Parts: sequence; C-alpha cells; structure tokens
Amino acid sequence: MSSSSSKKQTLFISTLIISWYSSNIGVLLLNKFLLSNYGFKFPIFLTMCHMSACAILSYVSIVFLKLVPLQHLKSRSQFLKVATLSIVFCASVVGGNISLRYLPLVIL
Repeated sequence: MSSSSSKKQTLFISTLIISWYSSNIGVLLLNKFLLSNYGFKFPIFLTMCHMSACAILSYVSIVFLKLVPLQHLKSRSQFLKVATLSIVFCASVVGGNISLRYLPLVIL
C-alpha cells in the first residue's frame, strides 16, 4: 500500500470517528434539552427516533453513497450475534435517555 493511500485511509477513518463522536454528543445534548427544558417525558420515544435515524442514515450511506460495502449475514449464528448486539445497543440508548431525566448535564 502506498503512503498516499495509507494517509487517505487514515484521514477517512479519523473523519468517521470524529463524525461518530460529534453526532453522539449532539444527540445527547438534544435529548437532554428535550427532556429538561420542554418537560418531554418519553425517553423511549427519543430512543425510537434515534434508532430510526441510525437505520435510515446507515442504509443511505451503504446503498446510495457506497461508503462501505453491503454485508450479508451468512448464518443463523451470525444473525443471532448481530441481533444481540442490536438489542444491547438499543437498551444502552434507552438507559442513557432515561438517565438524562435525572442527571444534570454540565458543559465545560
């Protein structure tokens, strides 16, 4: 692999990581704003919106923008592993959104 393509790959991966952190911070701040300032009492609905946006944007980036190749599940075992990871991730977001009702968010 040439130095130029290695630098491009490093830049691409770095951009993805920064984008991921930025979007997560944005979602956290938006959720806290909705739950605190507007008295919004539906953290699970916020989670549904988050999961729907993730699914739609992932689909667009895979199918239309072709940022990453489409991956096909090869076995039932692989499907169960992906499903378990999805459930744990969703539960994590639900827990985070519920906790935002009770925890202050301090921005430095």
